[in-house]
Amino acid sequence: MFNKFNILNMGKVNAAIRDVEKEKWIKFKSEAAMHGMKMGEFFGFLIDEHRAHEISDNVKEILDAAGHISKKTIAQIEKAAREFGGNKI
Repeated sequence: MFNKFNILNMGKVNAAIRDVEKEKWIKFKSEAAMHGMKMGEFFGFLIDEHRAHEISDNVKEILDAAGHISKKTIAQIEKAAREFGGNKI
């Protein structure tokens, strides 16, 4: 059961996911297998990848829209984004 203790210690939980299309569930399971991961591991991998791309896209939008930012500031923003999201920009 999902309770405050699971949230606080960030331990692993067994969970059911509702309303997943059968074809997408099959693709999810096969992708996990192709990556040599258990489904829970693959789920975490997908979340991390999504987060890294989201951060990268946001930083690129800021840098593209702001022509008045110095190269030094751009380098600092890129460094902070990499450290936070672990992603190449």
